[in-house]
Amino acid sequence: MVKKDSLFILVHGFSGYPENLSLLKEYLMGKFDADILLPLLEGHKADLERFSKVKADNWITQIEELVNLNRQKYERIILIGFSMGGLISTVVASKNKIDGLILIASPFVFDLKREVALFLAPVLKFFKKYNEKKLDGNRGNRSIRDKEMRKRFPVYYEKEPLSAIVQFNIVRKLAKKSISKIDIPFAAFFSEKDRVCSMKNCDFLKKKMKKAFFCRVYKNSGHLLPLDYDRELLFSDIALFLERSFYEKK
Repeated sequence: MVKKDSLFILVHGFSGYPENLSLLKEYLMGKFDADILLPLLEGHKADLERFSKVKADNWITQIEELVNLNRQKYERIILIGFSMGGLISTVVASKNKIDGLILIASPFVFDLKREVALFLAPVLKFFKKYNEKKLDGNRGNRSIRDKEMRKRFPVYYEKEPLSAIVQFNIVRKLAKKSISKIDIPFAAFFSEKDRVCSMKNCDFLKKKMKKAFFCRVYKNSGHLLPLDYDRELLFSDIALFLERSFYEKK
């Protein structure tokens, strides 16, 4: 069997949906001769009852199975994960043959207040079923600063089950343990105005990574970097990383 060149697997974030990465997918399709998969994580874009029952292992296994299903078909597989999608990708890359890893606004660490809330979540879920999202006056996603993009990509869930948040935190803990095992071409992207993924994550990665990695920090975007003001800069930087790591002739 003749192997194809590259497969990019784009993994969306917690309580989000694949379309959050659709603009990035379109950009990469125009830039590279590669196949691109954009899976819907289990439990997402479903009713709250189903979302509340999903497990961390479901998400990790789902991406692992995609990798294993396609491993023999491609010369290289690159995982590109946004937020929790990046955490999932980190865990998968630490245990499977992956050729490159790109993380976009992936929160390995939080500020103290959020860390405490996540620590208490396994107990709080018995008393409080949902966490209400903080939306703007038009029920738009405050994690996107570009108001036009807020209209194009509305939130799917206006509240999130605490049981699902507990599973998110399990993924985060696994990713924190796994990141030091990553020894492949690696890039990470953040924004200064991100209210979810703070700049503490840059310092965390610098301490944990075995070798230097490609990193950029933007100034004008919120958490949903692939949809916000700096998205074109982000896309071109991702392309630059891919070109330098995999496509330049040695």
